[in-house]
Amino acid sequence: KWTRAECHVIVGPLKDLEVALEVRNFSKSDGAFQLVESSRQVGDIVFRSPQLLSVSDSESMGGGGTFELSSLKYRDMRIDGKVSGRPLSIFIHGTGFPVATQLDWDDVNNASKDYRLWAIGPEGELEQAMSLCERIVRVTSNVLECKMSQCIDARALQSRPQLLLQLGELFSNPRLGLLELPLPEVLSHSPEVLFDTGAATLFISGRYLGMPLGPGEDFEAACEAWLASGIRGVGAFQMFADIQVRLGFAECEISEHMESRIV
Repeated sequence: KWTRAECHVIVGPLKDLEVALEVRNFSKSDGAFQLVESSRQVGDIVFRSPQLLSVSDSESMGGGGTFELSSLKYRDMRIDGKVSGRPLSIFIHGTGFPVATQLDWDDVNNASKDYRLWAIGPEGELEQAMSLCERIVRVTSNVLECKMSQCIDARALQSRPQLLLQLGELFSNPRLGLLELPLPEVLSHSPEVLFDTGAATLFISGRYLGMPLGPGEDFEAACEAWLASGIRGVGAFQMFADIQVRLGFAECEISEHMESRIV
């Protein structure tokens, strides 16, 4: 007789999982396993979700606080004889980061079989969230490396969005104040004096003014066109959103919109 058995399984990042334990004895006469009556027991397994603590530009956690994305700059790489700028990584610090490739994804209702870092707007809806990383690499059980996306859809984001880390069906608690997006910054404008009546053209120079989405407000198409142009942003990424300029109660008609210039 035996009184103890061990079962080794490969788990998946599932939100809810029910397991059933039952005993079956092998019948020599039938050549099959027969269920032992009243042996079946059912229970639940609750997976521990990954949790966010801080974001920084270093593997070491540092002092926490708010990390400003404007501090990220391009680094030059030579690809096929041409110099190409690629954004630096940001590092995600937290707890409970298993190796994604060692998990069982068969029953996971999620196409992305890896970590994802979301920036969420004020409504808190994941459907309007922006994925910040092209890919995420696990460094340790407490550190993830996020290869920053070069394009950010800023339409539904605040300057300090909530961050949410996803692994399969598991989500961390939303964290506010870990990351700050750069705000539009006006450096100069001309003319400096405008009259109250009559039409006038205003030239604005600045930083982090973003890029327009273009016809149909197609973010993916706008991002692909910007990447193909080879134009670099001020920082390590480019934000996309149609911009509004108001003078008092009057809204300007935008004829030209670039990251550093608006007409």
